[in-house]
Amino acid sequence: MMMGAPMFFGLLFSAVMFLGLPLLLVLLLREALLACTSPRRMPTQAECDACGYPVAGLHGTTCPECGGNLLVSGVRTAALEVRRRGSLLWGLFAWTAFMGLACGVLLNVTILLSVSGVRGTGSTQAKTNVTITSVSGSGQAIQADVSVTTNNDTGNVEMSSLTLTPEGGGLASLTATKIGGASTVHWIDASGALRQPNPAGRAALDKPTVSAWLNGLGAGPSAGYSDEEVAELVRILDELSQDPSAVNPGPLFTLSTARSAMRSVPSMASSSMLAWLPAVVLFAALGAWIAGLVYIPVRRRMIRTKYGVTAGRSRPRPAAAATAITPGSAPAPSAPESARSG
Repeated sequence: MMMGAPMFFGLLFSAVMFLGLPLLLVLLLREALLACTSPRRMPTQAECDACGYPVAGLHGTTCPECGGNLLVSGVRTAALEVRRRGSLLWGLFAWTAFMGLACGVLLNVTILLSVSGVRGTGSTQAKTNVTITSVSGSGQAIQADVSVTTNNDTGNVEMSSLTLTPEGGGLASLTATKIGGASTVHWIDASGALRQPNPAGRAALDKPTVSAWLNGLGAGPSAGYSDEEVAELVRILDELSQDPSAVNPGPLFTLSTARSAMRSVPSMASSSMLAWLPAVVLFAALGAWIAGLVYIPVRRRMIRTKYGVTAGRSRPRPAAAATAITPGSAPAPSAPESARSG
């Protein structure tokens, strides 16, 4: 069986993320650390880059120790060592990129950990279809599709969804959704246009909202229901969104259940012990990023001051090696180690 192009590119992207992201984080952290640290052995004077022999004040361009051409091998100084470790702006950019990626990874991990479904028994989703009929027969019968998700550990309702449609079909429908403490309500009228109780929506089903939807069915005011029946209908809908099996129809309506189904789903409730972890990680990452933006320039200035390096060009001029070994007032270097050992 051949692999399709979408699956192939999906696997390729996953491989790049899982293998490339850790490597990118390591490289970015390395660049940030190079910008604010000094090498293990910082030269105190000009020395041969090949063997480390001091060449300050040397007459000529040949290293007395290794015999190399200093114009080819180069001369190492404190200023060059600092500049080799990258610019300050590059170090700050690397630190910012590292903290952004690391914070994103940690936030995803802590959000997954804060979901109680990874440690609890999950939730149960019950789907029920109920037909609501007026005893007086004056109003149009309504079908209600109810979905209620209940946490198995706490018994609390995590999410409920209620969709109302007139019996006989049609475009008109009303949907009320509640997740935790947040609720949204909207409806579609008989023409198929989307409506809301107000621009911001309503927090829950109430009499004005249900009446407005019933008016849109095109069967007269409130679809033939009296004010008392509308109020009773709102009560029934609220109970349906909590527990469809324990609804009291009252004297004005009859309820008939057409079908009911239950299945286990992962829990959506956040663990009270871990719900604060994403916020802690976010604030900790923000504090670490700001601390790094302050520490890197300060530490780099301390290194420059310690070794007498002044700010200048990021790369040495071509004549830097020749300048470093130009005869001057500096004392001549001692004899090569090979001569001293003889």
